[in-house]
Amino acid sequence: MITIILAALSLLIFFSLFQKLGKTKNVSCLGLGLKSQISAQLARAAPVVARGKDPSHDEMLVRQKFPNFVIEDFLVEAESTFNTVFNAFAMADCDVLKAELSTPLYNGFVEQIQKRKDLNLKQEILIKHIRTTLNKVQMLVTKAKLFVSFEVSQMSAILNSENVSFDNPKKIYRNVLHSWIFERKYDSERWILVKTSRVEI
Repeated sequence: MITIILAALSLLIFFSLFQKLGKTKNVSCLGLGLKSQISAQLARAAPVVARGKDPSHDEMLVRQKFPNFVIEDFLVEAESTFNTVFNAFAMADCDVLKAELSTPLYNGFVEQIQKRKDLNLKQEILIKHIRTTLNKVQMLVTKAKLFVSFEVSQMSAILNSENVSFDNPKKIYRNVLHSWIFERKYDSERWILVKTSRVEI
């Protein structure tokens, strides 16, 4: 009975991360000693980077505020951020998460890490990138928003204190489409991740 409960809680924690992220305060996620395995470049000879329907128009819009913006370069950096965020989440590295995420999103990640810590669980993640796409550009009054999708083959497993997984014991990979929104204020030097969602494909 305990095994079933743990398995259910494990699934709930992971799948809620990128769908419903709430706010939390005064939660520490440092020093959890979690083990992570992120493989961002396996099973591909070179990055597959795709762009939206009218990339030249998108690039022109963004360059009005950020003259050095190049879509291909941004998507490569977006993939790097994707890997960094997943690795930091698995390792409970709050400093890295805080640097990459908006405050509300950061609070949601920390809440999920704390739930995992309370159950004495670990996170293992393996990522193989398939395609990264800039789908949409929004130029607002004070900031720009870029809508990016990451199509990946992903292995995710939640492990107990004995390194046994209840949610994915066979370490099966699944194809997942992650949709992320990056924001950058016009007076800022960097892009910040403000929203995430995911769906299996």
